[in-house]
Amino acid sequence: MYWLRKNLSVSRLQKLRNEITWSSLNQEETLRKRIQQRRLAWFGSVERMEDNRIPHRVLHCYIKGNRNKERKRKTWMDNVKEDLKTLNP
Repeated sequence: MYWLRKNLSVSRLQKLRNEITWSSLNQEETLRKRIQQRRLAWFGSVERMEDNRIPHRVLHCYIKGNRNKERKRKTWMDNVKEDLKTLNP
């Protein structure tokens, strides 16, 4: 949003809503949606790859071992699963 506001020469002090900023730039798609679409497109490309290709092997590998006792970090595959849930409720 910082970059979009800068293109419009609008400061945050003016408290302009994000929807107004997007509509004034004729931009209907948010950055989050664009990232989601690109992530799913890459996932589809990797899934269609042959089994011996490195990206396909890395996506489907499992590494044995224990992690720290901290909060479990979100993996790339967790993000893909969330994206698929939002597209297909």
